[in-house]
Amino acid sequence: MISGNMLRSVLAGLLTLSLVACGGSPQPELPGTGLRGDYHAALDLAGPALTQTDPQIDFDWGSGIPRSGVGPDTFSVRWSGVLRVPASGEYTFITSSDDGVRLSLNGTLYLDDWTEHTVTERTAKVTLTAGGHVPIVLD
Repeated sequence: MISGNMLRSVLAGLLTLSLVACGGSPQPELPGTGLRGDYHAALDLAGPALTQTDPQIDFDWGSGIPRSGVGPDTFSVRWSGVLRVPASGEYTFITSSDDGVRLSLNGTLYLDDWTEHTVTERTAKVTLTAGGHVPIVLD
């Protein structure tokens, strides 16, 4: 389970995911164990995955590799877990990525830009209920 005011990540160079409460002010950090990261040696999430729990999704791999067994700029990652909602309201999920990004909450696809592109920001507004546990998937 992951919670807090910001989820950040970098995928094949740059991917940032931020979560901001409806009033624009950050929510307090709450304890969580992180998200399950399935690291694939292919760009399309295909083939076997090397799996680890990432306590924070805050990476800048640049031209490096995310872990042994996958090459630079030839990998993909699917993070999955549960988002604990600290307060009811509208949340804005923001991604900034230089390649493919998808974000699903509770089985609904909110962001879908699985293409090669220059740094692009995407946003999705989602109303969440306090105390809820929302499944989250970020590719």
